[in-house]
Amino acid sequence: MRTEVIKADTIDAAVERILNELGKDTRRSNNKENAIYFDGWNGLGASAVLQAVAKRLAISSELLARSPGLEFEKIIHIDCSKWESRRAVQKKIAEQLKLTDKVMEMFDKQDEEDDFNGLDQCSRGEIAQVFTEIYQTIENRRFLVILHNGGNEKIDIFNFGLSLYGYANSKILWTFRGRFRLDPKVIDIVKNSTTTHVLLSASRDGRDRHELWSYLVRQEAAQVSYNMHGDGVIIDSTIAGECVLYMLKQYCIGSPVVDYD
Repeated sequence: MRTEVIKADTIDAAVERILNELGKDTRRSNNKENAIYFDGWNGLGASAVLQAVAKRLAISSELLARSPGLEFEKIIHIDCSKWESRRAVQKKIAEQLKLTDKVMEMFDKQDEEDDFNGLDQCSRGEIAQVFTEIYQTIENRRFLVILHNGGNEKIDIFNFGLSLYGYANSKILWTFRGRFRLDPKVIDIVKNSTTTHVLLSASRDGRDRHELWSYLVRQEAAQVSYNMHGDGVIIDSTIAGECVLYMLKQYCIGSPVVDYD
């Protein structure tokens, strides 16, 4: 696994470096580097950076002005910062690939069966038939998965029907454990991963540490201040940011519990 620290004081600066990584052609390389993990600044800001990468690539697609190496046929952006289950991840993939109504009905049918059997939400896994549909739909197409994994387990996206390998040179960019995370230990978990090839983290490039924290928290708070459809504010982002900063300060002085909902 290759590790690298990005010197950056802003979301945009980190985005530029990550786009350079995504644009590399790894098909002729002996060391596969298709799976890229970004840890942010000791955890903070990672989700905001992934969101910005997805937005930048979507705009580039519309303008037909992508740089060489960034011409992905499909960008699958899965924001599961607030974790539900592996099945929820698979469903988001199916939605973005615009699979048929018949395929989407499989989720409702399986959920009804699991409700009847008393299986809790977080334990619900992938559906085998949907795996096949996803695999056949995306096979031989070059895609990029951007995944905000808010759970506690590492994910192999092949289990959902997405294969990174082959001539298409598809890639994944992911981060771990949701938003508002100030925890340098998470990166040690990722280092043991067999499905991640490049581990990127960020460090300040001269900016005051506390000022950088405040900036990163405000960027992530702006994302969660809207409802899931993005069509209405549910809380003022400034208030959300202040609440999270208070939580992080408690964490830094030794509070054993860090929770937000």
